[in-house]
Amino acid sequence: MKEIGIKFNCNWIESQPLDASQIEKLNKWREKLYGLELIGESPDGIGYGNMSVRSKENTFIITGATTGKIKDLTSQHYTSVTEYDFKNNSLTTAGPIKASSESLTHAMIYECDADVNAVFHVHNKILWKHLLETLPSTHADVAYGTPEMALEIERLFRESDLAEHKIFAMGGHEDGVIAFGRSCEEAGSVLMEKFTDVLAQKLWDYHLMHHQLAKSDCILALGSHDLRVGHRAAELFLEGWAPLLIVSGGLGNVTKGIWTETEADQFAKIAIEKGVPPEAILIENGSGNTGENILFTQQLLKDRGLDPQRFIVVQKPYMERRSYAVFKKHWPEKTVQVTSPQISFEDYPNEEIPKHRVINIMAGDLQRIKLYPAKGFQIPQHIPDDVWQAFEKLVALGYTQHLIS
Repeated sequence: MKEIGIKFNCNWIESQPLDASQIEKLNKWREKLYGLELIGESPDGIGYGNMSVRSKENTFIITGATTGKIKDLTSQHYTSVTEYDFKNNSLTTAGPIKASSESLTHAMIYECDADVNAVFHVHNKILWKHLLETLPSTHADVAYGTPEMALEIERLFRESDLAEHKIFAMGGHEDGVIAFGRSCEEAGSVLMEKFTDVLAQKLWDYHLMHHQLAKSDCILALGSHDLRVGHRAAELFLEGWAPLLIVSGGLGNVTKGIWTETEADQFAKIAIEKGVPPEAILIENGSGNTGENILFTQQLLKDRGLDPQRFIVVQKPYMERRSYAVFKKHWPEKTVQVTSPQISFEDYPNEEIPKHRVINIMAGDLQRIKLYPAKGFQIPQHIPDDVWQAFEKLVALGYTQHLIS
């Protein structure tokens, strides 16, 4: 993750700083990436990350050497690369500072794709690991800032669909990720989309409880805007996991703005259409949140003279953990397993529930998991540091619509 030093032969022509207009767009993106710690300073004081824009056909402007740890850059921290030679591992730079140690890497990307006009090199462990597992990457034995790295990038362009993805992990440069595009906006958008997805996946994985189902006394479907929950609950009943299906939910914060029929009534219709006998279904259609789902269901069962001991709770995937914590707060003596529609984060969003809404709700639910035990709404749940850090990054990216004040 460190930008320790220049590994190429640098012919530095010290000259006046660039005009501010030449770096304006690049610097705005640099400020954003620094704020997200994609560029910055490691614990041992070494700066990481560098960025560039093409200025002419074979020249580009790049952040200077060892500037990664500086928060706010000015024209004094940028320089122009005017010539480069991969075979002789050399380049010429003109400006008030020497060029970044990754300059030859940037140069090769510009050489390989004439449409590329911006290159961003950042560092983030979870993004790096994700890209290593999912997209073409440079070999682990190739070091950063070397002619070998430049040749590796040339190989990726030649042998893979790198030009289409516009992002890759540097296998031999821990945490190193490079994104590029026809403009700063495109390079930044490619990077932000991938970064957001890996942060959201971190939250998604945390919210899942991974309970192994066992035969139970009843299935409790907690209402929501996602009708797939109703389908999952009905399927579990038809598979014989429990002899009773309870559907719970009136109109909550989300559904009261889009539906007139209650969540529970819609879930009941789904179950009957799938073959669940109406007499096996109990409907609780007055609750407006997860706590009320449990409390109102308790009263419904009491009124019917029923006292099931083992529950299967069905909820959206990213609400499994909070549903469990709320259930155990209000019904600690009962046995509960939590499940949800069996679908991945990648496949979950649709036209009715777009990705940005899913991420906003996931972030809000994680915040509630942290804050609600003190309010008496649920039992505590341990939140690992890396999960909370992912939450903070998503908040910094603007996923705040479902947060509580």
